[in-house]
Amino acid sequence: MPKLSASLPVVALLLLSSQTARAQQQLQPGMGLTASSSASTALDRLVKKFAQSMIIFSTSTDLKTIDKNTTYQVDNPMVSSNLLLIPSFDLPMNLRLAASVGLDYEYTNSDLTTYINELVVSDTSVNLWWAGIPQLPWGTVVQVAGQAVLPTSKASQARGLNLAGGPRLIAFHSFQGVLGGRITLIGLANYRRTWSKSTTPNRQQPDQQQDPNQGPFPSGPSRDEEGNLIADYGRSCIGGSSSCDEQLVGATNLRDSLSWRLTVMGSWGIVRPSLSYGQIHQWTDTLEEVVSLEDPVNFDATNLRVLTSFSAAVALDVYPGLSPTINYSFTRNALNSDGQYGNPLWDTNRAGAMLFSVGLNIFPASLYAALAH
Repeated sequence: MPKLSASLPVVALLLLSSQTARAQQQLQPGMGLTASSSASTALDRLVKKFAQSMIIFSTSTDLKTIDKNTTYQVDNPMVSSNLLLIPSFDLPMNLRLAASVGLDYEYTNSDLTTYINELVVSDTSVNLWWAGIPQLPWGTVVQVAGQAVLPTSKASQARGLNLAGGPRLIAFHSFQGVLGGRITLIGLANYRRTWSKSTTPNRQQPDQQQDPNQGPFPSGPSRDEEGNLIADYGRSCIGGSSSCDEQLVGATNLRDSLSWRLTVMGSWGIVRPSLSYGQIHQWTDTLEEVVSLEDPVNFDATNLRVLTSFSAAVALDVYPGLSPTINYSFTRNALNSDGQYGNPLWDTNRAGAMLFSVGLNIFPASLYAALAH
């Protein structure tokens, strides 16, 4: 199933900037709006401060659902829906406080997940953005932020995460008059440090009592008092997961993460296509001693994992504040099992990481401005 993320989807970045500008312009008094009422004016001013808020709903499926005959290591396909809430509030001194939290629900019984028909909550991200950097001479806009990630997901709680956070940077540069439209380049970079209770995850539920006879890792699936299987939220870090939540038993938790992404997005009328590519460099906690049965002397272990992420999307500005989207995304380990670099765009042997989705981006401030004025 799609991994829940507290970061803003790339396809929504420029949609957000254009919808924000439209909402702020429409909510200016004296432009044919209902500014005669003090209550209406106060509400307009309040809504304007939330101009960069977003609600994103999407439903995704993997390649196995579309092509039953694809070469794939699991039998059951995946279909799930995700709701991402991104409130944002403008503060004085060019500051903006933004948060994000996601809800995910899987309809199928995919072999790649351990839970079904359960509403799963993501971690909560809180960001303080600063837009006070002067525009660069060639027209590039740069903003920076500090981020804190709170472990509100069961997966992070099972891994013993206390807190994660670090700096963020985003840069925009637009080229006007390209085939009658506009092309914008977007660069995004994040560094994140995690602080956990231990270097290895706990595979049990956060509220489940530890069995002292089993040790830190239960030998088999956990069950409740009635014998029902309990979802294993503690797996993390194998496979192409940017949130690192598919870990083998005994593997260590994520310690540091450095990610970057480059996006090219066009704008022609209501049509906004985009292409995006990025990499995620993850460093896990290291153990004091590594032993290899084959070569205990010269075994050279590394705690660095590199993931690649590609997406292609098209969004339509069908109405102020409403933008339906279609999207293809693929996240994988940079290296195949044979040590060679894999195809970063698609790989039918990793069909579970090839996701196709349809969605709707909602910008409440723009929608309010269009409906109320």
